[in-house]
Amino acid sequence: MKVLKAALLGRSLDHSISPQVQSALFPIFLAKLNTDFDSIDYSNIECADKEEFLSVVSNGVKNGFAGFNVTFPYKYIASTLATDSIVRQINSANTIKCGNPDRIISTDGLGFRFALDKSLLELDASRYSFTILGNGGAARAVQSATGDFGWQHITIASRLNPEKPNPDIFSLTSVKRDEYKQFVVQATPVGQRTREAHLEDFDWKDGDIAVDLVYNPLRTRFLDIAASKGAHTIDGLGMLIEQAALSQYFWMTGNESRESLLTDSEHKLLHNSLSKLLTPRWDDFAS
Repeated sequence: MKVLKAALLGRSLDHSISPQVQSALFPIFLAKLNTDFDSIDYSNIECADKEEFLSVVSNGVKNGFAGFNVTFPYKYIASTLATDSIVRQINSANTIKCGNPDRIISTDGLGFRFALDKSLLELDASRYSFTILGNGGAARAVQSATGDFGWQHITIASRLNPEKPNPDIFSLTSVKRDEYKQFVVQATPVGQRTREAHLEDFDWKDGDIAVDLVYNPLRTRFLDIAASKGAHTIDGLGMLIEQAALSQYFWMTGNESRESLLTDSEHKLLHNSLSKLLTPRWDDFAS
């Protein structure tokens, strides 16, 4: 009996459904791959600070771990341990394969692309202006993975740091639509188990696309506002599923996949079953 032992490292993980996602993925890979693993042991590990995070990672092999997922606030720290060129470019990593040495990658960008492929049968990016709200690890991964789509215009908007001004980043309050259709990705924690929302007064129109990387609630207030004005909306659960699949495949095989590992029907079934673990809408939370 060989157990695939892995864990999510981060802080405030009480509401994470990563263990359920990885457990749901395992039988799919078991049927597809010639693997020695016959069960999975996936847990959430709270790391109080950088030192504890680094200690867990450095002792991964000794403690029998095949790998780790990494979430807030340790994606940047994980990236400093990596040699992968994309990770170094975006300064963010979310997946570690334990070994001597460890291998550290990001599955966020491709996870976003694959989820997008399954949500939109056809996307003509040349008809859209593309805006990313946020400049954290997930936002940079999305930008890196979609920068070659051929958007009419790309805007990065975030909370501005007066001590580190960046002429390429706009303030969140300055985001306005132009003459093209709008494709907006909400890549900040705002709206995660709260009623908050960016772009409350944005001029959404029919044909626009709004994506929220937050997956709990499944329908954030950001998505609700966009949908009420005619935009097509995509929740964050699809990306979570796809990036988790890429992570598990990496731990099992040692290989990075450049294609989605899930069929459309597998993805849909996982989305339907896992969505039952989440709060359906932002207004289901108590005031």
